[in-house]
Amino acid sequence: MKRKNIRALIAIPLLGMLVSACQETADTQTEVSLKGDDSGKVLPFPEASSASTVGKTLADSKHQWRADKSRLPKDAPNIVIFMTDDAGFSNPEVFGGPVHMPTMERLANTGVSYNAFHTTAMCSPTRASLLTGRNHHRVGAGQIAELASDWDGYVGKIPKSTATFATVLNEYGYNTGAFGKWHNTPVTDLTRVGPFDRYPTGLGFDYFYGFIAGETSQYEPVLFENTNPIEAPHDSKYHLTEDMAEKAIQWMRTSKTLTPDKPFFVYFTPGAVHGPFHIFKEWADKYDGKFDEGWEVLRTMTIKKQKELGWIPQDAVLNPLQKGMQKWDDIPKSEREFQTRLMEIYAGFLEHTDVQYGKIVDEIERQGLLDNTLVIYINSDNGPSAEGMNGTISELLAQNSMPSTIDQQIKVLSKDYGGMDALGGPKLDVMYHHGWAFSGSAPFQSTKLVAAHLGGTRTPLVISWPKKIKHDGKVRSQFHHVNDIAATIYEILDITPPDVVDGFKQLPLDGVSMAYTFDNPDAKAADKTQYFEIIGSRGIYHDGWFAGAQSPRTPWSTDISAVWDWDPAKDEWELYNLNEDYSQSKNLAKENPEKLAEMKIIFDKEATENLVYPIGASIYTLLISPSELPSSPLLEWTFYEGQNRIPEAMAPKFTSGRSKVAVIDAEIGKNAEGVLYALGGISSGFTVYMDKGVLKAEYNAMTLNRYKIASQTAIPTGKVKIEVETKYDTQERMASATLTLKVNGKQVGQGRIERSVPGGHTASETFDVGMDLGSPVALDYFDRAPFKFNGKIEKIDIKYID
Repeated sequence: MKRKNIRALIAIPLLGMLVSACQETADTQTEVSLKGDDSGKVLPFPEASSASTVGKTLADSKHQWRADKSRLPKDAPNIVIFMTDDAGFSNPEVFGGPVHMPTMERLANTGVSYNAFHTTAMCSPTRASLLTGRNHHRVGAGQIAELASDWDGYVGKIPKSTATFATVLNEYGYNTGAFGKWHNTPVTDLTRVGPFDRYPTGLGFDYFYGFIAGETSQYEPVLFENTNPIEAPHDSKYHLTEDMAEKAIQWMRTSKTLTPDKPFFVYFTPGAVHGPFHIFKEWADKYDGKFDEGWEVLRTMTIKKQKELGWIPQDAVLNPLQKGMQKWDDIPKSEREFQTRLMEIYAGFLEHTDVQYGKIVDEIERQGLLDNTLVIYINSDNGPSAEGMNGTISELLAQNSMPSTIDQQIKVLSKDYGGMDALGGPKLDVMYHHGWAFSGSAPFQSTKLVAAHLGGTRTPLVISWPKKIKHDGKVRSQFHHVNDIAATIYEILDITPPDVVDGFKQLPLDGVSMAYTFDNPDAKAADKTQYFEIIGSRGIYHDGWFAGAQSPRTPWSTDISAVWDWDPAKDEWELYNLNEDYSQSKNLAKENPEKLAEMKIIFDKEATENLVYPIGASIYTLLISPSELPSSPLLEWTFYEGQNRIPEAMAPKFTSGRSKVAVIDAEIGKNAEGVLYALGGISSGFTVYMDKGVLKAEYNAMTLNRYKIASQTAIPTGKVKIEVETKYDTQERMASATLTLKVNGKQVGQGRIERSVPGGHTASETFDVGMDLGSPVALDYFDRAPFKFNGKIEKIDIKYID
C-alpha cells in the first residue's frame, strides 16, 4: 500500500468527526488553513464533503512537517569552554610554571594564548560575567549566592534581562550541556520544590551534570543531574572530575548520534582545583620533592622561566611577599613535610584536571570534529586561593574565622587519620599554605579575592580553532576580561545580541569581541574600561592605566578586626601604568595624583552604572548581619523519613548560638543502627544515630574537635520518643553548649560542645533524615555510609528554643 493511501485511511474516521463538528458550529465556513509553512496556501474544505473526500484532499496535499530554519552560519563550530577553579597564573608548565598540563600545552601549540586576560577575582561572579557577557554586579553577582544581600548588585540572582549566551546559542540551534561546578543558583532554590528557573537548565542548558555549590568532595560529591539530586557511588576508585569527563563524552556522542547536523556547546567547569584538594596518591607523588625549597624559590624560578618562554615581558618585576605573608624560612622544619606535601597534592590535582580536559578533546578528535571546534581554555575563574591560610586539614576553618595552629592540625592528622598518607584522601578537606598560592600568582601581587591586584584577577587564556585560527607562536597582550567571551562568540557566529529574550528586554553587553586578535597578535587593544570589585577590594582599568584600593580584609589572614572600623572613603588608592609595568610593581599614586584622581572618577562612574555601591555590601551578611543570610525563615520544622538533600541554608542551624530541641518519634528494633538525622559531612557537621542499639550523637567541629555523646547502654526497643537538646551558653561566636540525649523522657546521655562552628559546616553537604548522604559526618560509620537507619522514623520535630 502506498504511503499516501495509508494517510488517507487514518484520516477518514477522525476527519469525519471534524467535518460534523465544523458543520454544526460554523455552517458558513468554506475554507481553513491547515498548513503552517510559509506558503500561505489555503486548502479547500467543502461544506458537504464526505470524510473520504476530505481524507483524499488532505492526502493529495502532500503534507510535510515544517522544518526549523537554521539561523547559524554554515559550518558553525562546536564550542567547548574549559575553566578550572582557583588555579594560579603561573602554575602551567607551558607558561613557565611547575605543573605539567598537557592539554593546555596541546591547545596552546595549535591556537593562540593571552597573558592579559582577567577574571573578577572570585568564582561565581566570574561565572556570571562569563555566561552573560555583562559585569558581575550588573547581574546581581557581586558576592557568592550563599552570602547574597538585598542590594541590586548583590542579590545572587541573574536577572531575566541578562540572558546567558547559552540561552541564545540554544535558540539558534546549538545543543548545550554544562558539566561541573555551578555556583549561580540561589541557595534557597536548592530544594526538591525549586523554583528551577535559575538552575543550569533554566539558564540555557539542555543538560547539566555536576554540583550546585562553591565546592564539594571529589570522592563523595553532592550531585545534580539537571534539577534532580543524585548520589555518587561510595567507591574508592571514584573521582568527580573523571566522572564528569565521562558524562560529557557520553553527552557529545548522543548529541552527534541523534542530531548530527546540530553543533554542540560544552561548558566544562569542574570544582577542581578549589579546595578541598582531593586527588589519588599516585598523582601527588609525581611531584614528590619538587617543592622542598619553598614558595619564594619557586616564585623566583617561575619568573625566570616565564621570561625565557617569552610569556611575560623581559622587564617584568617580581613582587615581594606582601604584608602578613609568611616566609618559608619561618616554617619550622618539623612542619615542612606537611607544607610541601600539600603543594604536591595541589600540583597533582591540577595536572589530573587538565588530563580530564584532554579526554574530551580526544573524543572530539575521534569524531573528526576537532578542526571545526572552538576551544576556549580559561586557566582559572580567579587567582590562586590563599584561603588555606597557613595550610590546613580542614579548609573551612578559615571561612569560619576559627583559629588553629599547624601543630594542632598535625597532631590530629597523626592521631585520628594515620598521618601524611591521609592528605588528599576522602577523610580530610585539605588546602595548601598561602605562600604556595602566592607562588602561583608570580610575578604579580596578591591572590584570589583581591580585585585591586592582578594576582587576584589575571589568568592565562588559550583559544584553539584549527579551521579558522592559525598558530603563530606569538603571545596576545591585549587587555581583556571574561565578559568579552560572549561578544566574541556572537561575532564568530554573526549573531546580533537579542533585544528581547523570553519576553524580557535585554540589557546591552558589557564585553567586547576578542576576534580581532585571532589573526593579528599585535593589534591595538579594543577600547575598554573595566572596573573590578570583590569584598571591598576594587580597581579600575582605563587606557593602559590601573588604579585600585584594597579592603582591610586580606585573604591570607583570619584577622577581621579592621573591618569593624572600616571606612571605604578613607582607603588608600594605588596607581600603575600597565603599559610600562606589566606586574604592578611601581605605585605611581604619589608621583601622579592628577591621573589617580581621574581614575577614581572613572571608577565612580562605572561603579554607579554597574550597581557596585555601597562598597562593603559583599561583607554585610558575612560579617555585619549574619541573621540576614539567605536561609529558611522557619523556627520549627517537621521532617519525615526519606526527606534528604535539604541544603544547609534551608535546614535547622547547627551553628553557634542556635539552641534547639529535636523530638524523634521512632520505632527501634534490637541492635538498631543507622542515622536518624545528620547535617554536614566528614569535615564538619552534626549527626544523631544508632549503633548496636546505643543512641549516639556527634558534633564534628571542623575536623579538629569531635564531640561525642552516647547512651550508656542500648535504649528501649519498640516505639520510642528520643529528644536531642542543644543548649548554648551564650550567643557568641564559637560558643560552648550542652548536648543532652533523652529517651521516653529519661536522660540517657549528656556532654559538652566546647567550641562550636559559627558560620557554616560545609559548602554543599545537606540535611538528611534516616541516612547520611554525601560524605559521612562521623568517622565511626565512614565505611558504612550512607548508614541508612534500619528502624522506622515516624517524624522528627525540630524547633529553636532560644
